[in-house]
Amino acid sequence: MEAAAVHAYLRASLRQWRECEQIGPFLAAFARSSTNPFFNYAIPDDGAAPSPRTVVALIDAYVSRGLRPRLEYVPELAPAVEPALLAAGFEAEAAWPSPRNRPARRRCS
Repeated sequence: MEAAAVHAYLRASLRQWRECEQIGPFLAAFARSSTNPFFNYAIPDDGAAPSPRTVVALIDAYVSRGLRPRLEYVPELAPAVEPALLAAGFEAEAAWPSPRNRPARRRCS
């Protein structure tokens, strides 16, 4: 499965099962009845290059709901995202291995 297809699937799934809000280049998703961090996360648009102000707005959207800000995404599709997140205090939690010549998925919080 191509990386872009993974992102497209995640976005479609989030829109179907979660309350969503577009915050700059991020689709922020919030579970209606759970604070579980695996149900509450954002995914960046492909090619996203978020400003510091946008990252702060994303953080605020989660914190105002009593949630920990998290992202799940394929770094290859949004290479400018991780530096912006790290600059705002996020830490990379995990990177999933992927088949040879395929991008890994990254989780930051």
